[in-house]
Amino acid sequence: MEFEIKKIKKKLKKRFPILLQFVKYIPFLNPKSHFLSNKIEILKSTNKLSKVNENELFFEYNENPKISIIIAVYNNWSFTYNCLRSIHSQCIDQSFEIIIIDDCSTDETKNLLKLVKNVKIVTNTKNLGFLLSSNKGALLAKGEFLVFLNNDTQVQKEWLIQLQNTFNQENIGLVGSKLIYADGKLQEAGGIIWNNGTGNNYGRLKNRDFPEYNYLRQVDYCSGASIMIKKSVFEKLNGFDSQYQPAYYEDTDLAMEVRNLGLKVLVQPKSEVIHFEGISSGTDINKGVKKYQIINKDKFTLKWKNELNNNHLTSNDLNPYKGSIRHQGLKTVLFVDSHIPKYDQSSGSNRLFQIIKSLKNLNYHVIFMPDDGEYVLPYSASLQQLGVHVLYNNLEKAASEHLQDLIPNIDICWLCNPYINEKYNFLKKQNVTIKIVYDTIDLHYIRLKREAKLNRKSDDEWEKMFEIEKKCAENAELVIGVSEDESSTLQTITNKPIKTISNIHTFIGSKTSFSNRENLLFIGGYHHKPNVDAAIWLTKHIMPLVWQSNSNICVTLLGSNPTDELLEMAKDKRINVTGYIDNVSPYFEKSKIFISPLRYGAGMKGKIGQALEYGLPIISTNIGIEGMFLEDGKQILVADTAEIFAKKILYLYENENVWESLSKNSESSLAPFTPKQIEIKLDKIFNNILK
Repeated sequence: MEFEIKKIKKKLKKRFPILLQFVKYIPFLNPKSHFLSNKIEILKSTNKLSKVNENELFFEYNENPKISIIIAVYNNWSFTYNCLRSIHSQCIDQSFEIIIIDDCSTDETKNLLKLVKNVKIVTNTKNLGFLLSSNKGALLAKGEFLVFLNNDTQVQKEWLIQLQNTFNQENIGLVGSKLIYADGKLQEAGGIIWNNGTGNNYGRLKNRDFPEYNYLRQVDYCSGASIMIKKSVFEKLNGFDSQYQPAYYEDTDLAMEVRNLGLKVLVQPKSEVIHFEGISSGTDINKGVKKYQIINKDKFTLKWKNELNNNHLTSNDLNPYKGSIRHQGLKTVLFVDSHIPKYDQSSGSNRLFQIIKSLKNLNYHVIFMPDDGEYVLPYSASLQQLGVHVLYNNLEKAASEHLQDLIPNIDICWLCNPYINEKYNFLKKQNVTIKIVYDTIDLHYIRLKREAKLNRKSDDEWEKMFEIEKKCAENAELVIGVSEDESSTLQTITNKPIKTISNIHTFIGSKTSFSNRENLLFIGGYHHKPNVDAAIWLTKHIMPLVWQSNSNICVTLLGSNPTDELLEMAKDKRINVTGYIDNVSPYFEKSKIFISPLRYGAGMKGKIGQALEYGLPIISTNIGIEGMFLEDGKQILVADTAEIFAKKILYLYENENVWESLSKNSESSLAPFTPKQIEIKLDKIFNNILK
């Protein structure tokens, strides 16, 4: 496959070179590209029904189901059948029951339901309408969760599990699905209610894969075509308010009532449903059941008059995006970095991910823009499930185009590293109210200066970087250093306000005793030159000295993107080069010593904090422990030459008392760097910058 792609690209370059700039938007030619939604699966319409096995649907019987799916039915038996077929095919290995309330259908529905096995079927003696039929179904439900599903729907892959998983978060009251038309266009990603009671199906007829419709988001309401709510909450509210019978506005009213309890109403875009809108009630608001859309709007507006007037946006504004983020946070923060943060592959990415989590806790709406525009699993999805609006390329629009639409809504722009700062400072010109925060990540010029000194290189590169970083600082309202040392250095460069936001760590602790551990551990992403240098210095200069005394000690080099030189070193059986490992905990639990022989670099080193999290004793250079307030012999052992490094490895490897002392002191070392401490700092910083 990759060979074929290379051939196509080669032909393009020769004959149509201008087309190459669009390759990243073409899934076939760009294996890295990712589109959120699976291909829509629409079941073919069934025109006739027979009592033969091929039409029968057998559902697994559950005595104590977790979820009760309630479907109110009136005629349109073929849609009901395909709805049930979709549940049967998509909801595998989940604990649920189906309750069908047949509201006096006059078509083939009764014959259809005879073919559906292990489904609870109730036939009304008189037509009750959608609302009362749904309430009736809820009374019969055994599940902890209720799902109200229209019969004119077809559920997609993971529809049910994604609704249920959303309730793993705190204070969730109601969750709705993303609704899609049969042609693939978006019908609704949650709903907006303006202050006059008028509803807005957010994203109607737009591209369902656009970023603004694909992150977990609090909303005014979700259409009752597919919603999940805890049975206990539904009962506490006495079900759908009967004043809205037979239908319309009962789902909107329910969402308002849920929020009144202090619970959240969310749309879960990973739960997708095809909805054949208007099948049951038509689309003409002047006749039939559909006329109650107007009648019930007046009832709804009267009931919620104060709430609508005080807290909902004016219908004269009609800014859908502004309406869609009303519950997301008081202010909007845009983060821009080179790539989506791969939080398990680099300390800088993990730090940024933790900062974003803290700001979500502090009630800010967060937008994240990766400069490369790539959607990368699972990292982009993780941010989206935190409620972050992640921008990315798709066939219709590039990430940068999506950003242009959002500039008027941005209050703070957090720009990571000098390269991104230079490129995106134009945002301030397009919206003068934006506050620019320049996050240095680390002082690049210091790292380059140290590298130049170590390798006896020219000073040109670090001197140019110094000027760039100085200019970036001058163009910002606030400058962020990653350590107190670097913040002090920044203060000599600029008179702009400077604050420190360090790496963020949570103590895990050691579960394995000294006697049950062996060997040495180093971790780092090898796209970062200081890590490559450290690994080479370790294996070529430090370990040979160690092996002179103990040839059995092995070393593991964890981390992504190992270079060819490192892979070549792994021919020595005492050197283990793993490449990327998604779960590194076992390595930290079984290794005896963590070593960090960094000879140059800048900022805080996440690998040091990571070892402290596991209570794993560390030997490092002074450069490796910068910004961590660590004391040699108390929380860490320090060595800056190969000879001293080797001696301290051998010393600590055999000395259980020293090992235990260092391990014990790990937790207190992380006290200044906990998520709570950083969250308090961020709260103060953002309150000040927004004054």
